[in-house]
Amino acid sequence: MLESYADINGHGKLHYIPCSVNTKEITYNQLLRNEIRVRNGWQDSIVLVYLGSMSQNFWNDPQVYFDFIKELSKSVKKLHLLILTTDAVPVSKLLSDRGLPADMVTITSAGHLELSGWLSAADFGLQLMKPAYDAKSRLGVKFVEYLAAGLPVITNPFAGAAHDLVIENKVGIPLDESGRLTPVDVDMIKNSNVWPRDVIRAFAIKNFDTNVISDAYKQIYIDLTC
Repeated sequence: MLESYADINGHGKLHYIPCSVNTKEITYNQLLRNEIRVRNGWQDSIVLVYLGSMSQNFWNDPQVYFDFIKELSKSVKKLHLLILTTDAVPVSKLLSDRGLPADMVTITSAGHLELSGWLSAADFGLQLMKPAYDAKSRLGVKFVEYLAAGLPVITNPFAGAAHDLVIENKVGIPLDESGRLTPVDVDMIKNSNVWPRDVIRAFAIKNFDTNVISDAYKQIYIDLTC
């Protein structure tokens, strides 16, 4: 990510401080996972979650996510998309336009203290974005919240920094620009139980916890006074 900012101003000393997450509030909870999956009939499903704002023809365009779900549904039969947002998303039309069943998606809002349960109930987090001038610098709050719950993340190259971190740290599945799924991608999604959620969560604690990020801010001020 620093390289993309260096292209804008390569003369100054650059510090990059990413989004942070309170890893004591957002965590992985097996009991909540089981409870929510049973309540919603997801026991045998692969559940993909999207968290945050959604707006057609903008950064997080629901059409991108529903196109991905359509492609994945060809290989994964028991598939469910969970959308956690306060935005009005035309789910019925998005599904019908793609010939997908109406019961494939659950859309709801969630308070901050409810996020651990919903994220624990999912198998993968999603951050799939459209091309834009700022693509290389993209690292959303949703990404670090997914990781705090131990979720592997499916990204595309237009999610920039998040995509790079997935590749470098093996904390999810990086798609190519076409968004097509390879047989290896499909196998990794089908075998969602092999992903080490404790290891992914430990990565989030080490790199994105609010205490870690606040120390990084403090160090900048220390450097400025030296």
